[in-house]
Amino acid sequence: MFTELKKGNTSLLFIDSATNAATGGNFSYTFNDTGTYYLNVTAKNTCGCLTDTTFKSIVKIYRTPNAKFDGLPLSTCDTVITTQFTNKSDTGSANYTATWTYGDGSPDFTGFNPSRTYYKTNSPYTVKLLIAEKFNNNLLTCYDSIVKPNYISCKKTIASFTAPAVTTVCQGESLTFTNTSDLGYTGVNWYYGNGSALNSSNSYTYPNPGTFTVKMIVTYPGGCNDTVTKVNVVTINPSPKAAFRVSDSLFCAPPRTVTFTNQSTGFTGSNWTFTNGTPATSASTSPAGISFSATGTAKLVISNAFGCKDSLTKSGYINFSGITSSFVPSATSGCVTDVFTFLNTSVGLAGDSIVSHKWDFNNDSIYDSITTSKKPVDWQYPIVGCKKVKLEITTQSGCIASSTNTICAGTKPTANFTISDTAPCIDQQIQFPYTGTLPITKSNWYVRFPKVANSPITLDSLFAGLATSSYPDTGTFYPMLIAEYYGCKDTANKDFSKKVTVFGPKSGFTANINCLVSRNKVDFTNGSVNATSQLWDFGVTTSTTDTSTALNPSFIYPDSGCFQVKLITYNSISNCYDTSQKQVCTYKPALSFTITDSITCVGKTIDACNTTLPSGSTANVTFQFFETGNTLGINDSRSGAAACHTFTYYTLGYKNIRMITTDQNGCIDSFFKTNAVLLTKPVAKMNLSDTIVCINQMFTASETSVYTSRPKKQNSWVFDGGTPIFGAVSSNFSSSTPGDLHLKLTSIDSSGCDDELDTIVHVVNPFTASFTKNRNSVCPLFA
Repeated sequence: MFTELKKGNTSLLFIDSATNAATGGNFSYTFNDTGTYYLNVTAKNTCGCLTDTTFKSIVKIYRTPNAKFDGLPLSTCDTVITTQFTNKSDTGSANYTATWTYGDGSPDFTGFNPSRTYYKTNSPYTVKLLIAEKFNNNLLTCYDSIVKPNYISCKKTIASFTAPAVTTVCQGESLTFTNTSDLGYTGVNWYYGNGSALNSSNSYTYPNPGTFTVKMIVTYPGGCNDTVTKVNVVTINPSPKAAFRVSDSLFCAPPRTVTFTNQSTGFTGSNWTFTNGTPATSASTSPAGISFSATGTAKLVISNAFGCKDSLTKSGYINFSGITSSFVPSATSGCVTDVFTFLNTSVGLAGDSIVSHKWDFNNDSIYDSITTSKKPVDWQYPIVGCKKVKLEITTQSGCIASSTNTICAGTKPTANFTISDTAPCIDQQIQFPYTGTLPITKSNWYVRFPKVANSPITLDSLFAGLATSSYPDTGTFYPMLIAEYYGCKDTANKDFSKKVTVFGPKSGFTANINCLVSRNKVDFTNGSVNATSQLWDFGVTTSTTDTSTALNPSFIYPDSGCFQVKLITYNSISNCYDTSQKQVCTYKPALSFTITDSITCVGKTIDACNTTLPSGSTANVTFQFFETGNTLGINDSRSGAAACHTFTYYTLGYKNIRMITTDQNGCIDSFFKTNAVLLTKPVAKMNLSDTIVCINQMFTASETSVYTSRPKKQNSWVFDGGTPIFGAVSSNFSSSTPGDLHLKLTSIDSSGCDDELDTIVHVVNPFTASFTKNRNSVCPLFA
């Protein structure tokens, strides 16, 4: 702390340097006013003890000058500027000097109001003024200075550009100019001399031939700019324009020979390339006799006397897209008495219309109908059999295309059948013999066709003969048969006069286990229909009493396992039997689970795995994990079909785990394991002989760690990032470096669990009471 007392021009200054003891005892003080000061200094150490000696001295404070200046002018767009400087410094007397640093590399100048001429070479320029005022018979000099960065600016720079290496080009080619102006510009605009507007891009494509002047305008900060012009620097030669046509470009079939007509302008030479053409190239102006074997591409490259070129490519120009012959018959099969209608769907080419449609209905190469339009055509087949119908079309240019389809016509058979059993039991096989007229070419049976439904179920498709089927449910069904001869069809039983009535019983049952009563007792519920009696087989093959005739029996199974249960039902009126069966499983689980690591560290992942037998007794597993002091409430749980579940404990001590299982029948069991997991972790602790030491002073660290569940295995000490020291209960340390240094202790128990403790040790320099002063008189801080 500093206490300043002043009376008149004399001041007393009392300084307590104890606060500087940690830095060696040196201190500084700033005087804010002029005058003569007497210094009395007493040193105090960290214990508050004062020295018995007071150190005294005298300091005299003088007034400091305040440097100021202005200059005019400060900037120009020219390459040279002369600036007049005015010294406006505030001083206490006339006994001072002013030294100027102009910033242009010239020697410093001593004077009061100088002028200086600057050039653009190193613009802008930084100017400095240093004021030196002398006091105390010239024994003390006080200084002040002011620096004005980038104060003087000659902003004029030289614009320049270079043209491309080749300045005579063809119309449509791009030219790029290079700006070589002095750096620092803020904008560039180009005028390319063809009447276009200013352009910020240095690349330009001239749309028209001619000779042109290029001008560049460069803008610099402060609104300065410069312009450079190159007269008639660019010559643009005219380019030819490629164009051509062909005598015909659309054909129905190759090969085809055509002539190309060159319609280009401004050219002196031609080069042709033909894809799929013969010849493949030509230098003729308008080549003729080019033969194409497939759809082809033509490319023309032309040039003029200046060497300028243009090209034109027409992909797929010679087009063999063809014509399409097609038709759709009203039916592909029918009777000899039927009239077939054929819809012509052929497609011609644009500019090449279809002029002829020829029909051959009997596959005898004799055209039965020839028309000039696409109107539908009717035809009747009086003879039984299948014929291939052909349509041939011809276009105006002579292109020909054809298409075919097969039409069958026959005489109607008489479809009929008998039924081997019209009152069968469920799932009983019955036969449907064909009794209609022959020959037939195809037959379709629909034997599961109730009269009330609209969707017949196809049993089979036979040429003739016998169909076989069974019915999975009771009810009345109406079989149908569609027989055909070359597509001419007849349906049997359209009036539903023939029917099949299927009688029961239909067997079915459900099985239920009441887990609260017995896990081995199964209650069966008979869901059969139209049964007058029943016989149960509970599937225990070693048992002599595993059958029952009760309507809804119960059965106690001797052990865990899965059993095939059958229910055979009988109807005394229909004399029919039916059997249903399903698997029934019972479980008597032996609950158990394993832990991947029963002794482990806090925060480490552990797996709990279900090992209950038999495996089917655990369709779902839930693990409940309990923390220390919480044996009733659940801290955490995992649930799902997976056998193993992962969990983590974060506190020390023994932990309890409960496993809850649900089997396939919904029965629940639980298994509680006390002290299933031991969570261990040492608690790192240490004692220090001292926490504040001098440099190179030795101190001792002793381990007092607590090993809660497992004995100690190892420990290590690391001081100030140095080499670890392993196994020592106590160790000595020192440092030659002052500061807040880290001492880290790592404690590890026999399970490999660890804990760390990081402590700060303060290393300080020693303290000695003494002082010196750097001068007897100084300049104060100027306010």
